[in-house]
Amino acid sequence: MDTGEVLIAVIAVAGGLSFAAFLAYSFFGIIRYWIDSRSRKKMPFGDVVSKDEFLEYKTRVEKRLQALEAVASDEELTKVRVSLSQGMQDVVPSSSERNKEDKDEQAASPRLRNHLRP
Repeated sequence: MDTGEVLIAVIAVAGGLSFAAFLAYSFFGIIRYWIDSRSRKKMPFGDVVSKDEFLEYKTRVEKRLQALEAVASDEELTKVRVSLSQGMQDVVPSSSERNKEDKDEQAASPRLRNHLRP
């Protein structure tokens, strides 16, 4: 082969590879555009909120949660106080009472068992 023919072959290979790379890049660009356009159609823009609105919502929810936890703990304390004032010595049932309750529950529904109790 002559040097001119080798040069033409190298230029042809380089041109062919660059053209194939351009086609692949364009093809994947079209696919990316198609995916992006479909995801924009599905996402409603009315649900998007700013960071400040989200932080305000988060603080309101945390305050409500703390208030509910306070109410629940107050109710528990009230129940314990009432039971103690009525003369009950043990708030927590003894192990024999728990076993008896477990056996009663198992007899009522044999398929439903609490596996978390010791």
